[in-house]
Amino acid sequence: MRNVEQILPGTLYANISPRQMSAIELGISLGQKIQNDFPEIGNLYKEGFTLSMLISKFNITTYLGVNFKVAETAVHRALKGYSGNIKNLDLKPYVGLLSENELTFYGKEHNRISGVDVAKKLMEEKKGIFSFTKEQQEEARLKSIFACGNVPYFQEELDFIEKLATDPQFQKGSLVKVFEIAFEVNLKFHNGREVRKPRSISKIRLRKRKNVTP
Repeated sequence: MRNVEQILPGTLYANISPRQMSAIELGISLGQKIQNDFPEIGNLYKEGFTLSMLISKFNITTYLGVNFKVAETAVHRALKGYSGNIKNLDLKPYVGLLSENELTFYGKEHNRISGVDVAKKLMEEKKGIFSFTKEQQEEARLKSIFACGNVPYFQEELDFIEKLATDPQFQKGSLVKVFEIAFEVNLKFHNGREVRKPRSISKIRLRKRKNVTP
């Protein structure tokens, strides 16, 4: 298995594990397949669909046989494309369904407009999530909640985090590799969905050190 820290020194990808790099590589390669099979996602993203909504609408996880995080990466790559900028990945560049300016603009719009305004606009135009059935709306809503990390910690998760935090493999000097711990927690407890964030793991660790129950 390749050593990511050696092949990508000084880059954004320098401190991630080979398993994480494999997930990124898979997401990039599947992005082009999504472009070919679901080219309409570009327009749907402009209409207000978030990445998690697109994943739900087209049942991407089941269609591609991947976890939520890989599906999210693949959909994003379908929109953004791949410039070939990651060294040592044997993947050809491809153009995204949206331009960089479009992706930036609509991404900001998704974050800027309040949920009420978005809901009103999409309801009036019968677009976005309001084109879903009630069951699909609920599924998309739940996936969005999970993706944002709004899920309470269970004791089994806390024990697993503590176990990894004391494992030398997840330590770097006096520091704990919270990015890798978050990845492992999501893989084990949340089917690969990005439920637990590195920042959240850090807070849990801080509470632990202060002997405060999470």
